[in-house]
Amino acid sequence: MCSEPNCNREAFAKGFCLMHYKRNRRLQWPLCEFIGCKVRCQHGGLCGYHSRTHQSESPCRLDGCDVAAFSDGLCAKHYRRQQRERYGRCTVPGCRNLIGDSGLCPMHKRRLKVHGSVGEPTKKGHRPAKLYVSHGNTYRKITARGDDLAMTMADSKEYVAEHRLVMARWLGRPLFTNETVHHRNGKTLDNRLENLELWVSSQPPGQRPAEVLAWCHEYIALYGEHFG
Repeated sequence: MCSEPNCNREAFAKGFCLMHYKRNRRLQWPLCEFIGCKVRCQHGGLCGYHSRTHQSESPCRLDGCDVAAFSDGLCAKHYRRQQRERYGRCTVPGCRNLIGDSGLCPMHKRRLKVHGSVGEPTKKGHRPAKLYVSHGNTYRKITARGDDLAMTMADSKEYVAEHRLVMARWLGRPLFTNETVHHRNGKTLDNRLENLELWVSSQPPGQRPAEVLAWCHEYIALYGEHFG
């Protein structure tokens, strides 16, 4: 059992449970060297907060640079240069930001997700695309201004779902409320026409043969040209 009074946990190391072992170990660490700070740090020097915010009085370790060291013995400029050389730069031409994953910096990765391209997202006077979530999936909306077909399907803020607009342009008409657009590969931001398919959820109004037959003729006339 743990040797700490009133603790009934199983001993982990040196007669202490895991919690009290870590607590007593931290008490042996030296205090942060920043004046007035009472936080203990494992390896001495500055605690995590002051190591990020406190400018060292020692200069940059590179010859010829007298700027105060920022991190790893380097000033801010030379530290960022070292990071770029170590991790690489964004693959977008002209971008000097550090690389993240997928070969892009965080800014261009976000731009690719939102706008579908890493290029300049908008021109002056043009509204950018935006993302929205529906039924747990993320979709892209684009502005409907300047497009008569898009305006017939737009919401109150004059935005339209991109995947619905792509299908509507292929059909040459606005989509009906009983029509939904499905993404074949499950990627809801991949709005290429070959990745989209139209789903219809309507049904005949009754079970009279004449009504069912009329409903079938209506559907053949509506969808026969594109799906027949």
